[in-house]
Amino acid sequence: FVGARRELELGSETPEKVEKARESLREYIQHEIGRGNGSTLCLMDALDHMPPAADAPRYVAMVQDACEGVEAEHSTLPAFFAEAEAHAHDVPVRRGELREPAKDRHGYLWLIPNCPSSRVRMKQANDTCQSLLELWAEPFLAFAKLAGHELPAGFLRDAWENVLLNHAHDSICGCSIDQVHRDMMYRFDQARLLADQLRNRAFGLLTAACADLAKEAPEFTVTIANPLPQARREVVVFPIDFPGNWPRKFQEGFRSQGVNAFRLYPADGTEVPYQLLDILPSFGERTHFAKMGIGETGASGARYTVAAELDLPGLGFTSLRVAPADMVVRRLGSLRTGPCSAQNDSLRIEIAGDGTLRLTDLAHGNEYTDLLLFEDGAEIGDGWFHGPSVNDEGVLSRGGRAQVGVVHDGPEQVTFRVELRLDVPQRYDWTAERRGTDRGELRLVSLVSLRRGATVVDVQTTVHNTIEDHRLRLLLPTDATAATTYLSHHPYDLTERAIALDPETLDWSEMEIAEKPFLDLQAVGDGLRGLAFISAGGPHEGGIVDDARRTMQVTLLRSFRRTVGTPGEQDGLEQGEIVCHYALMPYAGALPAAVALREASRLRAGLNTRQTGPVASGYPPMGGTQPAHHSLLEQRDGNLIISAIKQPEAGSGLIVRLWNPGGDPASDTLVLARTPTAVRAVKLNETPGGRGEVALVDGAVHVTAAPRQIVTLRIAFE
Repeated sequence: FVGARRELELGSETPEKVEKARESLREYIQHEIGRGNGSTLCLMDALDHMPPAADAPRYVAMVQDACEGVEAEHSTLPAFFAEAEAHAHDVPVRRGELREPAKDRHGYLWLIPNCPSSRVRMKQANDTCQSLLELWAEPFLAFAKLAGHELPAGFLRDAWENVLLNHAHDSICGCSIDQVHRDMMYRFDQARLLADQLRNRAFGLLTAACADLAKEAPEFTVTIANPLPQARREVVVFPIDFPGNWPRKFQEGFRSQGVNAFRLYPADGTEVPYQLLDILPSFGERTHFAKMGIGETGASGARYTVAAELDLPGLGFTSLRVAPADMVVRRLGSLRTGPCSAQNDSLRIEIAGDGTLRLTDLAHGNEYTDLLLFEDGAEIGDGWFHGPSVNDEGVLSRGGRAQVGVVHDGPEQVTFRVELRLDVPQRYDWTAERRGTDRGELRLVSLVSLRRGATVVDVQTTVHNTIEDHRLRLLLPTDATAATTYLSHHPYDLTERAIALDPETLDWSEMEIAEKPFLDLQAVGDGLRGLAFISAGGPHEGGIVDDARRTMQVTLLRSFRRTVGTPGEQDGLEQGEIVCHYALMPYAGALPAAVALREASRLRAGLNTRQTGPVASGYPPMGGTQPAHHSLLEQRDGNLIISAIKQPEAGSGLIVRLWNPGGDPASDTLVLARTPTAVRAVKLNETPGGRGEVALVDGAVHVTAAPRQIVTLRIAFE
C-alpha cells in the first residue's frame, strides 16, 4: 500500500506509475495472503509521518481491479478483527511477552529498544501527571461528587487531554526534535496544575465536613490525606506550617537556633511522638485552594517537616491537633547504629567508603553488597537507540572517593547523604570517534533513608549533569546467582523474562540486549534471596546482566544530541539536575507481588496535607461533625491491585478497577464509607458484560479475580 501511494502521490502521475502502483498492491496482497492462515487482510491507511491517502476510494477500486478474486472495502479495525476471526484457521498461540528484535533489515522493521531512557525529565513529567490524575484527582473528585459537591468536569478532561496529546509514540518515546518535546512539557505543566488544583479542591470540600480538633487559638488542625485504599500504620513524613507569631519557642543554651515548641494529638487525645527533620524558617506561597481576586488567601510563615508514626485510613484522611508546648519536644534514641550505619527491625544499612550500600535483610539473613554503584559510558545514539562506541572506556564509581553526611538522625528516620564526584570525559570527540580528552566532574548525590518499621530502603539520587554524550546507569549486584529469569512490571502484568540473551539474535538486524522497559518495578530472585527496584517515576529502562552476581541495571539518563532532520540539538543532552526517587526491597522466596506494587503506589502517590488556623492556605474551615479519622474506601485484604477509582463516564455511582498480579485466583473486600446498593462487573468501557466474581455482602463489596485478570466494578448508591 505504501509503495502504491509513493507512485501515485509523489510527483506527477503517469501511466507507468499507475501500473507500478497496481503491481505493488498485487504483489503485496498475494504475498501476505499466501503466508497467512486466513483470507482477510488489512491495508492500513496510516503510516508514521504520512497523512491519510489522498483518494482512498481509488485505492479500494485499484485493489479490486488488480487482484482477481479479492473483494476490497473501506472499513474499520473492529470490522477487520471480526472478519479475520471468522475466516482464520490453525491460528498459532503465543504465550509470554511479544517482544523480539528484528531479524531482517527493513525500513520499518525495528524493535527500537531504548526509547524508555530518552529524555528522562519528560518521562518524569508524564509520571507525575498520571500519578496526580489516577491516584488523587480521579478518586477524590468521585467521592466529592458522591458527597454532593459539583466540580467542573471539564477541567479533569482538559488535564487528561493534555496528557494524552503527549502520548503519540514519537512524542512520549522522546525521539522527536526538541521543539516537539518543549511543547509537550507545556502540556504536562497544564495537566499537572489542573490535577493538583482539582485534588486540593476535592480534598478541601470533603474535609470541610470534618470536625476541627483545635480547641482554642493558637491551636490548629493539620489533616493528612492518604490516596491509597489500604489502611496502614507507618512512619510518614509531612509538613506543618506555623504562623510567624507562634507563642512558644525554645533554644538550647544561649545562642542556638530558635525552634517552635509544639505537641501533636489525634482525636483521642493520645500524644503522637515525632522527629523534627527540617525547618524552613520563612516561606511565602500562593493559595493551595485556588481563590483569586477578592478573598484571595496565600500562606506565609515557617514550615516544619516532621516524621511520625500515624494510623492512616484507607483512601481517606486523619487529623492531628497542633498545640503549643511549654518545653521543646525531644526524642531519645536513633536508628543509627554507627557513624555510617542504621538498623530497624527488618533491615540494616551501611554506607561503604566508596559510597556503595551494604543492605542486610534481617528477616532472611541475606546480605547485599556493592549496591548503588554507578557506571558512566559513551552515548552517540539518539532517542530511539543507545549508540555505543567501540573505543569507549566505562567509568565506575567503585573505588572512588565518597563524602558521607548524616541529614536525619533519630528514632523515626535516619538519612545518609552520599556524594560522589566522577572524573569523566566532558563530551564525545566525533572526529576521533571516542570520548574526548577534556575531563569534567559528574556529581551524584544520594539520600539514603531508613524509617522505623520499613521493609524498603528509600533512595533519592540527584544527578548534577554537566557532561554531554554519555549514558549513566545504576548498578545493583543482587547475588541471586541461581536466577534464570526476572520480573518486570508492565500495565496489568508482571512479565517474566529470561536473563540470558538469545544467541540466535547474534546475526540478526537487531541483537537482543539486556536493557528492557519496565513501568514501576523490576525484581530478580532465586528462591533464597531476591531484590526489587521500585521507582517513583522517571527511569523506565533496566534489566538483569547475565553475570555471576546477577547485576540489576537501571538507566538513569542518556545524554544525546542527535535528532531527526537536524544537525544536532541541545535538549536531549539533559543538562542540569535530574532527581530520581526509588526504593530497594529485599525478599526471599517468590516476589510478594501485591506488596511490591503497593510500595510502588506509595512512592508514586506521597501524601497531601491541609490545615486550619492562620496558615490554612485558602482551604475552607473544618466546621462539620464527621470524624477526623475517615476512610472513603478501604481495601481490606490487599490481594488485588486497584488501578482506578473514578466517576463513571455516564450516569452516577463509582467505578473501581482491580487486577490480580498473581498466578492463582485471588479475592478482596472493599468497604466504603457510603453503603452501596448494588455492584456489578462491567467491561473496560464501563458497559455491561464484565468478568470476575462480584457480590455485595453486608454492605461490603467482595470480588474474586483469576490470575492476571482485570475486573472493573460499577458500584451504585442510593
